[in-house]
Amino acid sequence: MMPSFRYEKSTTLFSPFSWGGKSFKWETCEEDENDDENEEQTTQDIELTSVTLTPDPVRTGGTAKFKLEGNVMAEIIPETSVIDVEILYQSVPLYTDTLSLCETIRGDETDPSQPTKCPIEKRTGTNETKVTMEYDAVVPELAPSGEFEARLVGKRTEKSERGDVFCVKATLRVKGPFL
Repeated sequence: MMPSFRYEKSTTLFSPFSWGGKSFKWETCEEDENDDENEEQTTQDIELTSVTLTPDPVRTGGTAKFKLEGNVMAEIIPETSVIDVEILYQSVPLYTDTLSLCETIRGDETDPSQPTKCPIEKRTGTNETKVTMEYDAVVPELAPSGEFEARLVGKRTEKSERGDVFCVKATLRVKGPFL
């Protein structure tokens, strides 16, 4: 049993298990926006069905792995597509990155028909084409412990076809080495 430091018998000042459990939450960007002027919903190229983070919570000095899974809704997603990543702490941007969407595509051993390269094309004659993307981020050792916001936006960058491939917002916790 791990000791906890107590002041009197009823008040816990520090508990090594104060954050317990998983804390990662995600939603697509549309679920969060209430735009009464534009009631028409635009379909995104990839409809996300699952977003996971391992480990949860993330440790300082470690690696956070985001895994995004979804269904391809567009006929084709060009190989010039990118993912803009932004990490915020208390609404202040701490980290930004732009990745090639193609470099994040991963095959699924249980479904060999999944796309593993770009351009991503929707399969004909089927209702669903699934895609899996993974992104590893190194968490600096000096990162503060607490709640962070992450925003990952997949975008088509070709001038004639600009638009969102997907958009996800997430809340995650970072734990320092002594929490």
